[in-house]
Amino acid sequence: MRRQVFSTVIGIAIAMGPAGAAHGTEIPPDQVGFYYQHAGGMKVRADGTIRVSFQWYYKRDKGLPSFPRLTLVVDEVSGRSLRGRVVAQRQSPVRVGSRFVVRQRPPGMRLRVRGFPYRWQFCDQAHQGQCGA
Repeated sequence: MRRQVFSTVIGIAIAMGPAGAAHGTEIPPDQVGFYYQHAGGMKVRADGTIRVSFQWYYKRDKGLPSFPRLTLVVDEVSGRSLRGRVVAQRQSPVRVGSRFVVRQRPPGMRLRVRGFPYRWQFCDQAHQGQCGA
């Protein structure tokens, strides 16, 4: 019994990764990297996690910008598209649990979150200036 409990705990720790971080589907190497946007960015990791930051304006902030962050986990890779769900957010109008699609298209990546009207464009290293000042 003791050995079984120990192996179960080890199995859970391995599945969750360091510090309980969620991991998704492995991402193709040509899609892994940092993508740029004015006052924001998107980091696509090989382990299937994506971190997004962007500039946003809320009425409650009296017109001042805020800089929300999202954590996304990819559960499906299909050609140039990554699909998954939002697993965490900070100061964002996007809800945890929302589904997303990231498409690799020149000049970088485009992010769309279901139920949210805004679509984000992030540029690759070679085209940084095309996605904002």
